[in-house]
This record gives sequence, structure tokens and C-alpha cells, in this order.
Amino acid sequence: MRDLVKNASLYFGIHAPASTEDFFSARRNVLYSRILVMAAAVAFFTFIKDVLDQGVAPIPLMDFLLFIVIIVAFVFNKLGRPVPSRVILLLLLNGLLTVMCSVIPPDRVAFVYFFPMIIIAYMIFDDSQKVWKWTFVFLPMALMVVLILSDFKLLGDHQLSLSTHGQRNMVINQITSALILFLCFDFMIRTNKKSEHLLRAYAIDAGEKKENLEKINSELDRFVYSASHDLRSPLLSIQGLVRIALAEPDSTNDKKYFELIGDRVTKLDEFIKEIIEYSRNSRTEVVHELVNLKELIGDVVSHLQYLDGTDKIEVYISSADESLLLDKGRTRIILSNILGNAIKYHNLRQENPWVEVKTELKEGFCVITITDNGTGIPSDKQDRIFDMFFRATDRSAGSGLGLFIVKETVMKLNGKIGVKSEYGRGSEFVVTLPLQK
Repeated sequence: MRDLVKNASLYFGIHAPASTEDFFSARRNVLYSRILVMAAAVAFFTFIKDVLDQGVAPIPLMDFLLFIVIIVAFVFNKLGRPVPSRVILLLLLNGLLTVMCSVIPPDRVAFVYFFPMIIIAYMIFDDSQKVWKWTFVFLPMALMVVLILSDFKLLGDHQLSLSTHGQRNMVINQITSALILFLCFDFMIRTNKKSEHLLRAYAIDAGEKKENLEKINSELDRFVYSASHDLRSPLLSIQGLVRIALAEPDSTNDKKYFELIGDRVTKLDEFIKEIIEYSRNSRTEVVHELVNLKELIGDVVSHLQYLDGTDKIEVYISSADESLLLDKGRTRIILSNILGNAIKYHNLRQENPWVEVKTELKEGFCVITITDNGTGIPSDKQDRIFDMFFRATDRSAGSGLGLFIVKETVMKLNGKIGVKSEYGRGSEFVVTLPLQK
């Protein structure tokens, strides 16, 4: 039964699209189709009522003619000719109603049907059809004026109604007119509500896009300024070292100079890698695959062996030997940057320096905790450690992009990152990543 009703509503064109955007593009057609269906039902009901009341007489024949006009308009509309359909309907309805008001007693108040026709004309034509809209808005007004001036005797003293139920007919006409007006106003109110909803959604979306653009512009400005400095600084150092090497009368210091050059090149390469990581995270989609997190952590730790002091720091890994659906590349970036910082800025002078990486699963999330007993982060700088190019310590020789990239990467994965740190005692970073099922 439900499917039958749905198919019928689709056939008659009275079903409003669920999508807000589709609703706005089709709203006039839907309203017009509903008006046609309601008008056809009213005309047919009136025809049956008048036949039972008057028999085969002029008024029932006019009712039937009215029903035929509505059917013709419906056929034109189904054939994809909406404008001719609306013009035919309103033109013939106004003409028939004028004739009927001239041949039935005024106390039947048949003229009240002119009011919904004014509203209908205003609502079913869009702004590209202004001529038709205003023509059929003012036509019923003009016809009512003519009828009033002629004392509803435009065709003379011909009274063709044989009905003896004048009071009942008056009530029916008023109720029917009110129902048509209600249909139009209800549709208008719901259209306005949908408009408000859509405007709110657009406003929220525009606000979010504005914030994102402002953030991107701000980051880009800082990036261009800092990148130009950080890219030139190693190059200038290399250039200076080469000049010194060329100016030396002997080659005893060549090895030292080239070691310094190599160090500068390494720093430049690391900075460029960070830029690539940031760019890749921003422009590529998240790709989930089965990742053995314990193996990935071990691989990251082995790649950090080149850092100074790594051999003096004990790294503990506490992770289940199982595969999880994660973005492997981005997870590697997160681990590499946090673990790299834990090693670089450790206090190697203390006894038993260590770094611990622990993972656990909690309600559909993978929680990665990286703890160290290193130098820690001053409390007044902890709020800014995820900012672009921010360096929390004078010991930092990096670009200040590492933790910024970590934060952006975690956000890309719809995760969270937090930090607890006590200066002189160590830090704890907690990364929470959603798991794909």
C-alpha cells in the first residue's frame, strides 16, 4: 500500500524531493501539481454533487467542463509543457468562473475562488515569467471589479442554477477556497523554513571555509618568511665553508670543512623533508591499510639511530603484535617526529635516560603514548609547541615544523593529541587515532 501511494505521488508530481537543493529547483512544479490534483478532485466532487442536486443541467455541465480543463492542463504539464499548461488553466478557469458568477446567485459566493487564483498565479510562475505572473494576478481582480459593477449580471438576468441548497453551496465554496489558500500558504511557509535551514547551513559552511582560509593564509605567510630564511641559512653556511676551504694554503682542514658542509646539507635535507611531509599530508587522501604497529615502531626507532646520543638512550616498546587498519605513512610521520624530539632533546647527563612507546586499544581507538625522562618543556611554552616554526628550547636546531606537522597529521586522521610535561623531568605525548573496522 505504501509503495502504491508513493508511486502515485511520483506519477502525479506531488512528491517533494527529500534533498533541499532538489526541492528548491522543483518546488513550483510540485506546488502546481498539488493544485491540479486538488482542483481536479474539487471539480469532480462538485460535478457529482450538482448532478445529484440538479440533474443534467447547465451548472453541472460547467462543473464537468471545469474538470476537463484541469485534466488538459495536467496532460500538458506531464508532456513537459509547464508554461502552456499554466496559461491554459488560469485563462480558462478565470473565464469559466466569471461565467458561473454571472449565472448563479451572488449569495453562493462563488467569486471567492478568484482569491486563491491570485495567489496561485503569483506562486507558480518564476521571475523569468513575470509577464504571465502579473497578467494572471491582475486578471482575477479586474474580473471581480467587472462583476461587482454589473451587479453579478454580466450576461444579463440569466440564472441557471436549479439548486435549492444555496446555504450549503456557499459553505462548500468558502471551505474549498480556504483549503486551496491553505495549501499555498503552507507550501510557502515550508519553503521559507527550508530556505532558512539552507542559509544557516551555507553560513556555517562559509564560516568554516573562512576560518580555514584565514588559517591557511596565516600559515602560508609565516611559512614563506621562515622557509626563505631556513633554506638560505644552510646554503650560506656551505658557501662560506667552501670559500674558507678554497682559501686555505694546505688541505689539512679539508675533512673538517667537508664534515661541516655535510652537516649543513643534512639540516637542509631534513627541512625539505618536513616541507614535503606537510605538503603531502595536506593534499593527499587518507589511505587505510593493515599495519603491524609494533613492527612500525621498531622500524621508526631503527631509522633514528643516526641521531646523536641514541646509543645512550634505552627505548622501550610496549605494543601488541597485531595488525590494525591505519594510515601507515601518516602514522610513521607522527611516530618519527615525536620520537625524534624525545631523543634529540634528552638529558644525556642524567642516569638511565629512556624513552617508552606504549600502544593500547580503547573502544575503537588506538592510543599511542610516548613518554621520556628528558628535559621536559617549560610550562609557559607548552601551549605553543604545536605552532608552526615554534622552538621550545634554545637547544633546538630544527626548523620548528616537526610538532606542527604532527598536529596537522593527527587532525587529518580525525584524531587527538595531548601533552603533559614537567620541565627538567620529562614529557608524555598521547596520540589517539580512530581505527577503521
